[in-house]
Amino acid sequence: MSNVTPAKTNVLAIVGMVLSLAGLVLLLSVGWGTWGVPGALSIAGVICSHIAMKQVATRKEGGRPLAITGIITGYVGILFLVIQIIIGIVALIFIGAVVSGIGSLVTSLPSVG
Repeated sequence: MSNVTPAKTNVLAIVGMVLSLAGLVLLLSVGWGTWGVPGALSIAGVICSHIAMKQVATRKEGGRPLAITGIITGYVGILFLVIQIIIGIVALIFIGAVVSGIGSLVTSLPSVG
């Protein structure tokens, strides 16, 4: 038997992965009803995972795959959040155009009476 101890897993890599996955799952499952929480979780997960990658390299710890998973899922969550924001802005512009069109249509009708 060898007395080699396994490398300690970086805690920040675990935290980053969990935050990124939680943000992505919340964004895909609940979406608009969470008021930006998934985006905040994804951003925090990306930041923690990037810091963990640096710590893993300098401290010779384990957890590099966890940090990479946190980075990838965090950026995917941020991408989905940006897409949802763009869709929301386009929807608001469309609704504003429809309301404006209805308003101009109503004012152009001949008055009765």
